[in-house]
Amino acid sequence: IEILGEVSPDKKIREAAHKAIKYIGDVVVDIEYDPAVYQAVKEYLAKKEKVTGPDAKLLKDMVLGYRRMGFDLPSTKQRQLKQTIKELQKNENDFSKNINDYKAHIEVTREELVGLPETFIARLERTKKRNYLVSVNRADYISFMENAQNASKRKTLWDVYMQKGGQKNIKLLQSIIQLRNQRARLLGYVHYADYRTEVRMAKNAKTVMNFLAETMKKLARGVADDGRRNRRVDRTIARDKKAHAGSSTLRLDGDLRRRARRERCHDLRLRASVSSVYLATVR
Repeated sequence: IEILGEVSPDKKIREAAHKAIKYIGDVVVDIEYDPAVYQAVKEYLAKKEKVTGPDAKLLKDMVLGYRRMGFDLPSTKQRQLKQTIKELQKNENDFSKNINDYKAHIEVTREELVGLPETFIARLERTKKRNYLVSVNRADYISFMENAQNASKRKTLWDVYMQKGGQKNIKLLQSIIQLRNQRARLLGYVHYADYRTEVRMAKNAKTVMNFLAETMKKLARGVADDGRRNRRVDRTIARDKKAHAGSSTLRLDGDLRRRARRERCHDLRLRASVSSVYLATVR
């Protein structure tokens, strides 16, 4: 159903899938919060039977899961938690739908498509002025960002792409953050990050932040080296020095650099393979 909601070309099918996802989400919450199921688990725990191996792991995870669902909370807070989860799921679903349904494009001239393959250009929609429209469809976006030589237009497309979902999603995102933290606090966590990481290897947000801080220190030299490599690649792919000026550190140039590096590495491997074959032949 989620796939239909994201990729179906028929708007009616996408809308129906979106409604079905919301309905299923609400029903699943009600089913999962059946107190009779949790009571059965508690009765089994009261027997204090010895379990080992996978069974012990399963039981431990089940108990933790029910605690994270709020079954140990007073009934008033349980109802509040269920309502929070339903509202959160609805907002997250709407957020994804708005991104998927978002329609936008940029207009470019034939000269501004330098670097793009002819197969890509041939399928672009044209304007009355015979210019071309590049949409924020992910396939168009990736192709343009990886191949277009015009840095100014890459930035324009990047700006439009990053606004997918529009103003509605900004409000939804604010609500999602608030609801996630509300869910976590109802369950006794400091914030959502602690709730999210509890069942991960890190176990808590502090461990994650410490790991990131240490990783940044260790990567400092590599980041500097990567910056130098990026500047070298910029010099090889730049066609318009003015257009590329000041853009070498922007995230939006990353796709173009990666494509250029892949081509350079492939070319080097190809030359090495040809040399190897030649040497093997003359020997």
